[in-house]
Amino acid sequence: MKGWGQVYGPYGGYGGYGKGGRMPVMHGPVENRVYVSNLPWHVQWQELKDHMKSVGEVVYADIFTESGRSRGCGLVAFRRLEDAQRAVVP
Repeated sequence: MKGWGQVYGPYGGYGGYGKGGRMPVMHGPVENRVYVSNLPWHVQWQELKDHMKSVGEVVYADIFTESGRSRGCGLVAFRRLEDAQRAVVP
């Protein structure tokens, strides 16, 4: 997916949440979720969701935060596996 940051599948990339971060509520099968990194600090979850809608139906999106500030990464869950796979194709 071109645009902001880098997108990783559910089993690869930098999936740790780090100290002090909150764990997101999980939605749908793990295979339908993608980790997105290198997001601009100002990006909010709604902007991430809207951006990722270009590849498929998004059922969940969140930006990881620590002490109320963006950590520059987030999680997006898609309704269908095919949409998640399309999001991670370079």
